[in-house]
Amino acid sequence: MTDLDSRPLSEPVASETIVIKPNIQNTITESMGNKNIDFFFPDYLGYFLPSQSYISMVIEMQGRGLPIPSNSAGFHSLFNTIRSYDGTNSNLLSEMVQYNTAVAQTYTYSNTDALQNSRIMFEGLQAIDCYDNNLYWELEDKWSAQAFNFENTGILSFAPTPKKTQINSTLKTFLLSTEKFVNLAVMNGMRTSLQVEDYRRSLEFTSGQKGVQSGNKYDTGMCPMQHGIRDSTATSVFTQTTDGATYQDNHVYPLLSGVNVVGYVNVGSTTGGVPDVTKLTFVCGAKTGSGNFLPPTEDNGVLNVGTIGGGGPTEISKVMQVQVVANTIFFGSLSMASTENAYFVDIGVYDISASLQKAGSPAVPANLATAFGEGSLRSPFRVVNPIPNVVAGCGANSQFPCNNNPFVVGDYLYANRAINADSTTEVPLGVITGFSKSHQQVNASADAGASSAEQKALRVYFQPNSALIPPAELPDDTSTTGSVAPSTNIGTFATNFDATTGNGYQLYVKASDRVSGTPPNLLTNIRANPPAYSSNVIPEVDKKVGFQINELQYQVKKVELDPRIMTADMNAANGSGYTMDIEESFTQLANVNNTLGPTNQLISNPNITRALGVLSVPLDQDNQFDITKKSLNGNPSNLTNYQYDMGTDGRQPIRAVACSKASLSNPLIDTQHISELVKTNEAFGYFTSNLSKVGLNFAVGRCFSRPNMFYDLMKAGSLMLLANYETQSSGSKLFIHYIHHLRSITFSRMGVSIAN
Repeated sequence: MTDLDSRPLSEPVASETIVIKPNIQNTITESMGNKNIDFFFPDYLGYFLPSQSYISMVIEMQGRGLPIPSNSAGFHSLFNTIRSYDGTNSNLLSEMVQYNTAVAQTYTYSNTDALQNSRIMFEGLQAIDCYDNNLYWELEDKWSAQAFNFENTGILSFAPTPKKTQINSTLKTFLLSTEKFVNLAVMNGMRTSLQVEDYRRSLEFTSGQKGVQSGNKYDTGMCPMQHGIRDSTATSVFTQTTDGATYQDNHVYPLLSGVNVVGYVNVGSTTGGVPDVTKLTFVCGAKTGSGNFLPPTEDNGVLNVGTIGGGGPTEISKVMQVQVVANTIFFGSLSMASTENAYFVDIGVYDISASLQKAGSPAVPANLATAFGEGSLRSPFRVVNPIPNVVAGCGANSQFPCNNNPFVVGDYLYANRAINADSTTEVPLGVITGFSKSHQQVNASADAGASSAEQKALRVYFQPNSALIPPAELPDDTSTTGSVAPSTNIGTFATNFDATTGNGYQLYVKASDRVSGTPPNLLTNIRANPPAYSSNVIPEVDKKVGFQINELQYQVKKVELDPRIMTADMNAANGSGYTMDIEESFTQLANVNNTLGPTNQLISNPNITRALGVLSVPLDQDNQFDITKKSLNGNPSNLTNYQYDMGTDGRQPIRAVACSKASLSNPLIDTQHISELVKTNEAFGYFTSNLSKVGLNFAVGRCFSRPNMFYDLMKAGSLMLLANYETQSSGSKLFIHYIHHLRSITFSRMGVSIAN
């Protein structure tokens, strides 16, 4: 133990932080994909300490869907390649291609609570698919706290607000993170270039691909509650409580809940003025001036069809009373008489059975059992998290474990069949205008009582792209006579969907709408007649996914060493040579077409004589520019086993490494694969502390030598990955191969020489 007044073993090193600005002083946006941001570290700084030198910036996300930098790599996902040159810009000192993919591997396997918290605090890592306490977005309110109301006053229409997120971190290349002092003077300074990644690859939505359709795949829609969507042709959607008299054939009458008009119905053909309840069809919601009531459901109770008159031949002499059939939602033709009467649909919660099954209902149909996910790590249920029972202690107005509603105000909502869906079965519904809880609790049969009263579904409100029906074509609220069916501005929705019969239906938004903008033809009438209750709709519908980086700078830790050290280093650089050793990763990319059976991938190496290990990450080629997918994560895709062919040393390891369990829906570990991976990670300079996502960010590797030793790839002659897909094809893959090796850089009067 050393006393405070003891003489230190060495003199303290004086240091200061110098701020370096990039060549681009303007705001950096998503439009700068594949462009470079350059920093120049001047030679007069002398020595700097990379491990305490930080890149700093403020990131602000933009657009709908709550986009964030990939939670596989935090802010590092924004950069594809990092290169460092000497001050003359003529000698490449260090290069990391596919930098973000490499960092994603580090994040996955070198992960502890302390590291996770550090990455959240300093590296912009949004660790979970949650809107609560999101690093990049602020929600002004939550749907789970918004009580249902039969009027539009119960609709929560707030839009998320982007935060300005501060980043302060080292870059994860060896030269920019080493704990060794780096002499800038002998290099004539150093130029570091950061290549911005394509934003479709570097960003993802907070809730991932849940509820977001991309490309030609229609298998990501959300599971609805047990409801049937009924169009204008749907009959037998009411049950009769009291019969009526003196109605006119094929006339439209107001539908009243008490004195409030909640919509209009066509009675169809009558028998002597007595309407047949099985022929009633829904026309539209209430018109302007009739109140802001939502279309009716079973929750409205008994409804009056029109108002009794004074006994004239065309007046109602006996009012028909009806109720909406259980689990029915009226879309009619998606016609509107007022923009203040929103249409809506309920999204499923917790799991498929809870969503498609209610008290007394049959089991979920077999054809829908896996249509909304399998409940596995690879295919989770496409539902929203539930509002917990209040006795659970989680709060009556919150979701558990977090708010994962994938939709936001301004998204365009679509419906489609749940299975065998394609573009021909897709129906555009309208722009999402807000959210609330549903009226009924979700699990009334499973957990009855006051303790579960708040356990309700997510109700999504939307406005279709429909022109308003002229008020003159609809009856007055207190009229005792009907009107002929409206003939103008009738919508075109002509589809009946049912959540528990046939194919079922799914609800989703489109990634292309969020990235490139919603097609203008779907917004014509919405722009002309925006709803007053949702003032954020028009501003939000025009937003596109992107980001802004401001206040970008490099905080360089300059250190003051003994002048004699600098003199000695400069004398060496001006004489026989000053040599510095760094670790470097050479990157090779290889495409593999959809293949069944063995594949061979030649990994070229640029005269590497001191190799430490190789890491191969199989990315899904089709997902590389899809913002709904984790583009940086390796996918085993049915890989059975692998070996590396190391030229004269043959195949290594001698026995092929089995890794088929990583492809399971709930991935498991193959012992030999993990053993090889742990040794490879150590060769790359980071420890393995977490194996929970082996199958979700998959890689294979081989360590070339024991610790503190290296392997001569030049003598071996070649390096090849032998990947075997025995039972199922691989899909289109992009393999990223990293060869980690030592590099010696010598600065002398003869120039700069580099040896690998």
